[in-house]
Amino acid sequence: MGKYDWLLVFHLFGGAALVAGAVAFHTLQIALLRSDRPTTIATLFGLGRPFELAIQVGSGAVLVFGIWLAYADQEAPKYTITDEWIIAAIVLWVLANALQVRGSKIYEDARVLAKKLAAEGDEASAELRALVRSPRAAVMTWTSTAMVFAIIVLMVWKPGAP
Repeated sequence: MGKYDWLLVFHLFGGAALVAGAVAFHTLQIALLRSDRPTTIATLFGLGRPFELAIQVGSGAVLVFGIWLAYADQEAPKYTITDEWIIAAIVLWVLANALQVRGSKIYEDARVLAKKLAAEGDEASAELRALVRSPRAAVMTWTSTAMVFAIIVLMVWKPGAP
């Protein structure tokens, strides 16, 4: 296997980590909607930490190795960084990450509050319920994941590529 093949493997592993982390995160997100007790909510957020890490590492890997791929085969390049589908994928990547960060901030506030309430008696709270069920956070994180799937579509079909 050559350099291009190894870069492609790491790019694909990054994509797999990103998608797996997002799917697992959304599974926990759905479970959170069914929870009112701060200890349960704090536990679910704690379970989500590895998935957040998978999203972050995968997101970084797909960008770094994807851009590297565009420059790896200089003798007879298959694709260049200026190909429209690559530019579109990078723009979607930036937007998806921005939305994910903003939505995750709301969930981080919920995690901190859940831990605090769990330590103070584990009573349900309207404020915690509102943070966990925040339509704004849900729209941002689900839209971010939809953008990731749009990037996958671009990567598979490569519209406009020879």
